[in-house]
Amino acid sequence: MQKEERVVFDAYIFKGILGVEPYDKVYSKMLRKKNHALVVSAEIMDKYSKAIAKNNFSPKSAWPIVDKEFQKLETMQKLRWADERIEKMKENDVKVEIEDRDDIPFVKAAFAMKARYIVTQDRRHFLSKKSEFRKYQIEVLTPEEYVKDS
Repeated sequence: MQKEERVVFDAYIFKGILGVEPYDKVYSKMLRKKNHALVVSAEIMDKYSKAIAKNNFSPKSAWPIVDKEFQKLETMQKLRWADERIEKMKENDVKVEIEDRDDIPFVKAAFAMKARYIVTQDRRHFLSKKSEFRKYQIEVLTPEEYVKDS
């Protein structure tokens, strides 16, 4: 059996769950990869909620789709909640510093759950630190890299 590879989607990549292109390809790839699982936390869900609202999706129309997809992920055993592990983390457990406070939940979840990938378009805070994350076996990938590479 292949080792599970956990994936953290930043807030904008998460729109793929709603069918938004090109992020839908990222979500589809994660679903198809038998050993990939999506890492989320309460803080990440809050970020997802804000990203959905910012992109002119009404919560009334978006959240039933998200709920249905989360049920599918649960059924497929591809959803990993990081909250319990995050609570047990010490400050120095997060090995890469991110300046943008909004991005910290994604970094915490990645380290807490030993994620293999962070998928993002954030060049300033994530992609610029690829080599730092790689030291801890976390690959920071653009959506295109994730779809092509993993």
